[in-house]
Amino acid sequence: MTDKSVALICRGSILSYWGIPFSRSFHVINGRHPTVEVGLLSSGRMFTPNTVSLSPDSQLHVITGPNMAGKSTLLRQTALIAILAQSGSFVPAGYAEVGVVDRLFSRIGAKDDLFRDRSTFMVEMQETADILKKATQRSLVSQSTSVGEN
Repeated sequence: MTDKSVALICRGSILSYWGIPFSRSFHVINGRHPTVEVGLLSSGRMFTPNTVSLSPDSQLHVITGPNMAGKSTLLRQTALIAILAQSGSFVPAGYAEVGVVDRLFSRIGAKDDLFRDRSTFMVEMQETADILKKATQRSLVSQSTSVGEN
């Protein structure tokens, strides 16, 4: 057994990570962002777990909420769980089924590009268009956009 395997098993056991059965869906119950969770635990606080369920019949989800509500953390957590699952690792969740992901696109936040005459909105739309051109049915797209913020 390699050091990597032992480390993954130990971490998974200590922090209650879940081994992945593969499927066509992306279903995570009580998922957690691994580094945010450890940071909170070190200061005596708890991470509030999230559930994400995507299937071939339900591929689009819109997440809304106030600033600092955890929207970006949820998107990053979903991307990290997908990466961990694809590598054969345990994942930080109470339960998870993760299908094969051929590409992962994660775009969180954007800035303007005034030197090229591109507003924040224009940058976001161009990045979104690039993602849509490259994504397949097996891709996971985790994207955030700021509406009405300066």
